[in-house]
Amino acid sequence: MKKNTDQYVQVCYDSIALFLCIHIIHRYQVLMHKRDVPALDKYWETLLQIFWPRFEYILQLNIESIRDCDPQKFTNIDKRPHYRYAEFSAAIVGINENFPSERVARLLAALQVEVENFILRMAAEFPDHKDQLIFQINNYDMMLNVLLERTKEDSRESESFKDLLNARILEYVEEILSPYFGGMMTFVKECEKYLERGQMENLKTEAGIKTNLIFILI
Repeated sequence: MKKNTDQYVQVCYDSIALFLCIHIIHRYQVLMHKRDVPALDKYWETLLQIFWPRFEYILQLNIESIRDCDPQKFTNIDKRPHYRYAEFSAAIVGINENFPSERVARLLAALQVEVENFILRMAAEFPDHKDQLIFQINNYDMMLNVLLERTKEDSRESESFKDLLNARILEYVEEILSPYFGGMMTFVKECEKYLERGQMENLKTEAGIKTNLIFILI
């Protein structure tokens, strides 16, 4: 049994299937403990020792593949989002919620970092900054929606993409409004800094200068 399982696992590249097997084993372990059958503990541990290294190896291959991917070799890049990572990550995160594993969380975090870097590399292929932002917004929004549909709302991955999405949306809004309201936006940012630091006198001075300038322009 062990030999046959090992032979199959060593040629398997389906990381989701392997992870499902790991969690099925965990469930059987819990079930056997509830039924007070400790005789199978060694058997379950032997199976886990077969599945875990292969699963981690395949995830590491995915991480390295994304890290080494060069967008400049692509023949065509458009602003549409790319779904494969989102679907894969949501599947792993969803399974991992049942029996949380820190080793899986670390691998997913490393994978997410490489995906975020890859999105930045892809975005850099667009000559226009607004197109770069649109590409990032489309991808972050899609990834966030997939994760929210299939995992807990407060998962580490969804929170990360939520922050990235909000930051890029804000940057895009500023990019669009800057030619028309650049001075006002700069003034608001400066005032916010003074408020955060509690520098009310500086805030009053800044507000007075801007008010005088407005009256002069009028």
